[in-house]
Amino acid sequence: MAMGDHRESKRIIRLLWILVGLTLAIAIVVNFALGWGILNQRDSQRRIFQEKITLADREAEIRKFQGLNVSTVRITLDPNRNMEGASGLQFSASLKHAIDVLLNTFPEEKKDGHGATLVQMALELEKLTQKSIAWRRSFERVYADVSLEKTLERARGHFFTVHEEISRLTGRERLRAAQELRRFDEAPERFRDSLANSVILTHRNMLKSFIADFQREMADLQRLVEILGKETSHDRLSDIRDNQLKPNFERLDRDNRLLAKVNPESARIVQAELEALRTALFGIGYVIDQDHQTIQMGEGGLYNLRRSYLDLVHEEREMERELDLLVLGFEQDFSLLLQDVQGRLEDRENRLQGDLSETWLYVFLLSMVGVVFFLFLIGLIFRGISQQVDLLAKLRREAETSNEVKGKFLASMSHELRTPLNAIIGFSEMMRQKAFGPLGSSKYVEYVEDIHLSGRHLLEIIDDILDVSSIEAGKFEITETEFDLAAAVNDALQMVLIQAREAGIILRNDMVEEALPIYADQRLIRQIIVNLLSNAVKFTQDGGVVSVGFERLPDGGFILQVTDTGIGMDEDGIATALTPFGMVQNAYDSRHRGTGLGLPLAKNMMELHGGRLEVQSEPGAGTQVTLVFPAFRLLQSTGAIEGSVTAPSSQ
Repeated sequence: MAMGDHRESKRIIRLLWILVGLTLAIAIVVNFALGWGILNQRDSQRRIFQEKITLADREAEIRKFQGLNVSTVRITLDPNRNMEGASGLQFSASLKHAIDVLLNTFPEEKKDGHGATLVQMALELEKLTQKSIAWRRSFERVYADVSLEKTLERARGHFFTVHEEISRLTGRERLRAAQELRRFDEAPERFRDSLANSVILTHRNMLKSFIADFQREMADLQRLVEILGKETSHDRLSDIRDNQLKPNFERLDRDNRLLAKVNPESARIVQAELEALRTALFGIGYVIDQDHQTIQMGEGGLYNLRRSYLDLVHEEREMERELDLLVLGFEQDFSLLLQDVQGRLEDRENRLQGDLSETWLYVFLLSMVGVVFFLFLIGLIFRGISQQVDLLAKLRREAETSNEVKGKFLASMSHELRTPLNAIIGFSEMMRQKAFGPLGSSKYVEYVEDIHLSGRHLLEIIDDILDVSSIEAGKFEITETEFDLAAAVNDALQMVLIQAREAGIILRNDMVEEALPIYADQRLIRQIIVNLLSNAVKFTQDGGVVSVGFERLPDGGFILQVTDTGIGMDEDGIATALTPFGMVQNAYDSRHRGTGLGLPLAKNMMELHGGRLEVQSEPGAGTQVTLVFPAFRLLQSTGAIEGSVTAPSSQ
C-alpha cells in the first residue's frame, strides 16, 4: 500500500509540474503572440504617423515654395514693384525638389496621374518664371523710354527744328517783300505799271497761303505723333500709321516741293528734318510701300516702341491669366494627390486594426485550447488530491488512535515508573538522613547519594516527557494566578546557583524592577526560567556569565531575556535545539548530558501563555533566549482571579 501511495504522490507531482509548465508555456506563447501583434501594430502605427508628419511637412514645404514662386512671378509682372529681392528660379528649383522628395517618399504616387501632372505643372511654372523674368527685362527697357518720352522727345525736337526753319523762312520772305515794296515805292512813276504791282500782290498772297498750309499740316502731324505716343490700342496704331501719318507726310512733301521753288535752302533743311522725323517715328530702314499704301517699319522708332509697349502689356495679361490657370490646376492636382496619399494611409490603418483583431482572435483560440488542457489537468490533479486527502484522513485517524494508545501507555508507564521511583527516592532520602542509624562504610554514603540524585533526575525526565506528551495531545492544563515575576526569577536563580558555582560561572540579575506582578501559571513560568538558566549554565565555560534581563515593549508587553557567554550554536543548531529530544552534536560532551526537552518544552509553555520564545546565537559568541509576553499578562494592580485554563492543541 505504501508503494502505491508513493507512486500516486509522484503522479500528482508530475501533473502539477505539467500544469505549471503548461501554464508557463501558454503564458509565454500568449504573451509572445499578443506582444508581437501589439509591437508590430505599434511599429506600423509609428511608421504611418511618421509618414503623416512627413506628408504634412512636404505639403507645407511645397505650398511654401509654390506660393513664393507665384508671388515672385506676380512681382515680376508688376512694373510698379521692385524685383531685386525676388529669386523666382531658385524657388522653382526648390519647388521641383520638394515635389520629387514627396514622390520619392510615397513612390506609389509616381505612377498616379496626379503626381505626373504635378511635376509637369512645376516645370510649366518654372518656364513661366523664366518667361516673366525675360519679359520684365524687355519691359523695363521699353517702359523707361515710354515713361521718360525719350523717343517722343526726339520727334518733338524735329518738329521744333521744322517750325523754327519755317519761322525763319517766313521772316526772310517778309523782309524781302518789304524791301521790294520800298524799292517800288522809291522807283520813278514810269516803272510802276499795273502789271508789276499785280505780280507782287499775287506773289505775296501765294506765299502767305503756302506757309499757312504747311504750318497746319505740321500741327496735324505733331498732334498725331502725340496721339501715337499715348495710344493704347493695337488696331489704332496701324490706322494712325497708314491712314493718317502717311497721307500727312505726303502733303508735307508736296508743300515742301512748293517751298523749294521759293527757297531751296529752307526746303532742303525742312526735307532733312522731315526725313529724320520719319526715321524717329518708323525706325531706321523704313520703307514706304506705295503699292500696298503702307509703311514697312524699320528698326527702332516711336511706332515700334509703342507697339512693343502694347505687346508687352498684352503679354503681361496673358502671363497673368496663365499663372492663374497654373495655380488653380496645381492646387486641384495637389489636393487630389494629398487625398490619395491620405486615403492609402487610412487604408493601412484600417488593415492594421484588422490584423490586430486577427491577433486577438488567435490569442483567444490559443487561450481556449490552453484552458481545456488546464481544466483536464486540474481534474486529474483534483482526483489525485482527493485520493491523497482520503489517505491522509485515514492516516490521521490511525495517528490519533496511535496517539491515544501512546497517551494510555504513558499514563500507565507514569504510574508504573513513578511508584518505584518514589520508593527509591524516599528510601534513599531516609538513608541519607541516617534515620535508622549509621550506614557503616563511607562508600555506602556515596552510593546512597548517587542513588538519590539518579532517581530525582529520572523523575524529572519522566515529568518532562509527560508534559510534552500532554501538550502535544492538547490535554495540558495551566493554572493562572497573579504572582511576582521578579520573585520567580530570584527563585530560579537560587535553584541553579549551586550548579553555577560548581561550573565556575557568574549568575547576574539585571532586572531593576523590585516587584513585577503578572498573571500566568507560576509553576510553568518558574520551570521555563529554570530550564533556560540550567541550559545556559551547562553550555557556558568556566568564568563565563549568565544574566537575566527585562524590558518593556511599546505595545504594552514585555520580554525576559536569558543571555550567556557560552559556546553558542549556528542556525541548524538552533533548529535542532527547538526539536523535542534534539541534541546539538558538535557542542555535546560528557558534561552536557540531557534529554533535549528543555527548549522545546519552554517554547510550548510560552505558546500556551500566548507568548513566544526566540533564540539568537552564534558559534563562540554565546546565546540569548528571549521570552516575549503579551500585554495582557502584565498587571497594573493586584487582584487577579485564579483559574484553570486548558492548553490548546500544539497543532
